Amino acid sequence: MRACERILAYRFRRQPGSLDEHGRGLALVDALADRWEVLDREPPAKTVRAEVDVPGWLSLVRALGAG
Repeated sequence: MRACERILAYRFRRQPGSLDEHGRGLALVDALADRWEVLDREPPAKTVRAEVDVPGWLSLVRALGAG
């Protein structure tokens, strides 16, 4: 999966306050994804690319005859 957004040029996880409405995105990605990275874009923006392993996916693809 990939998500792109405009930013003010930060690429680190913040520690949001309990009432903050923003700042939890990378913490969620880190908790849920098996691998992820932040790619810089212009003018200031970022793309977060994440991979999630799905157990049994290859077996399912083979059973459906797609692989």
